[in-house]
Amino acid sequence: QAEKPIRDGGRYDPQKDQWIPVSQQQVPSARGGHTAIWTGQEMIVWGGQNKNGQILNGAKYKLERDQWVGVLTNLVEVGRFLHTAVWTGSEMIIWGGYEASGKLAEGGRIYNPTKDAWSHLPTDKKPEGKILNSLVWTGNQIIIWGGSDGQTLLNSGWTFKTGE
Repeated sequence: QAEKPIRDGGRYDPQKDQWIPVSQQQVPSARGGHTAIWTGQEMIVWGGQNKNGQILNGAKYKLERDQWVGVLTNLVEVGRFLHTAVWTGSEMIIWGGYEASGKLAEGGRIYNPTKDAWSHLPTDKKPEGKILNSLVWTGNQIIIWGGSDGQTLLNSGWTFKTGE
């Protein structure tokens, strides 16, 4: 019997050593293969898949208000699963994964939570699409390393300066 997806969560208070349930109002759909990043003020959950296929949306959890808010999806190819994400201090960058078509996604996308807007990661290089790779932020560039092209493990990497 297949496991039933769970659509709840909690936050841990280390001072009280207890878990506190988060709001179930407008909670995003249950998913796996998604990413979640912390901005310092909110958690952004993006993409993934469920038993019906790929999920093309996300949500922001605002800790101070215990509130979920949807994320705009103005770029169809932004919906991904098995991708990676990193927080730059002002934007979330996603890389790789699979697109809704099942094609390995090449390139990255940038989400600005202040503007609630997506844009393409501008690059003249087109490194191979990846899943299960590592993605890190150095303070002025992203480093992408390893992962898989869906068939083979990769030992290649790529860097991209964002100009921030």
